[in-house]
Amino acid sequence: MAQTYETMQQDSNLKKELKKLNRFIRALSLFKVPLLGICRPQVLELTQDIARVKLPFEFLTKNHLGSMYFGALAMGAELSIAIRLLDRMRKEKVPISFIFKDFQCTFLKRAESPVHFVTEQVRIIDDLINLAMAEAERQNGTFEGYALSEKNQEKLMTYKITISMKKFDRK
Repeated sequence: MAQTYETMQQDSNLKKELKKLNRFIRALSLFKVPLLGICRPQVLELTQDIARVKLPFEFLTKNHLGSMYFGALAMGAELSIAIRLLDRMRKEKVPISFIFKDFQCTFLKRAESPVHFVTEQVRIIDDLINLAMAEAERQNGTFEGYALSEKNQEKLMTYKITISMKKFDRK
């Protein structure tokens, strides 16, 4: 089925937004989380429902056994949960500080190719952001995701991460 001009334009706008978001993450990583920048993550998809982040499988993300290092897997998982907040910080200048409070994961297979980290809870993450903006107290939320092999789409890992957010005063 042929695409209409409107859908092609929407696809083009989405690609531009993802490029901007990826540049923002690279810049943020440079100053705030240099180890994340070394892993060279790439946001592949961010909609109201799903977030998908890719980590390449290369020398800096591999361990001594030839699979992806646990630290790289943890950063990809964290980014998949935080990406909606980072996007809103970039677009809307949302004044929220955040930290990851806990991390639980189950490894199902070894990661021996690039990995995609996926969460299907973006709407719930948005709700937590809105709550943190409305309340003075710190807000916590636990979110789930999974990691897939880019090579064969096998599920490699499942994870639950608690993120803690608080609105800060820009003064």
